[in-house]
Amino acid sequence: MLLGDLRAASGAIVTNMVKTERPNFTVIVDEFSDIVSTIEMAESFVGFLNRCRGSGIGVVIAHQSLGDFKDETSRKQIMDSTETFFSFVQKDPETCEILASIVGTEETWKVTEQTSESILFSEKTGMGTRRLTQEYIYHPNVFKNLDTGMAVYAAKKPSRFGIVKIDFIEIPQMDPSKAHELLDLESKRIASLNVGGILRSQKSQFNEALKIKSSPAQSLEI
Repeated sequence: MLLGDLRAASGAIVTNMVKTERPNFTVIVDEFSDIVSTIEMAESFVGFLNRCRGSGIGVVIAHQSLGDFKDETSRKQIMDSTETFFSFVQKDPETCEILASIVGTEETWKVTEQTSESILFSEKTGMGTRRLTQEYIYHPNVFKNLDTGMAVYAAKKPSRFGIVKIDFIEIPQMDPSKAHELLDLESKRIASLNVGGILRSQKSQFNEALKIKSSPAQSLEI
């Protein structure tokens, strides 16, 4: 139902609003694994993502690992539509391999040396090879060994990547007994406004003013 509402809202924005007047806003989806728990739901979310760019909707999804996706095709489509990702420590080898491949590779020179082995010792022969190879920018083991609060990030346009420290904000926990006191105070404050009574009084005064200014045949009732 949620996905249906989001797709409908996205479609309405594209259909009824000119591009220059479309508001930009963000949809944050926590526990994303619940959204893609079935293949049908995953496909529906992909359809929503395909509409987001045109309607000015930014989407942030949060989940534990790539293993949350039940369908590989949907996973690839969603990741292809992702502009920026942050990955905290991961322990699943397959997830680490995929994330390392997303960040990409770089060219490095790989050098080998030939040695001569004997019973007592080994020595370099002076011969070897040097060749240009592609290596991961961040090896899969980097994702496995991230410390608490550390994350690898990668973005597409412009292409950038790095390891960052995420500072978590501690939200103070409210004493449950005080929460009831605050609710009681808020209820009393709302009651003191007497919104309904004010509206009824204004309606009555308005009707009286109309009766004074009009003839009996023209008297109006609101």
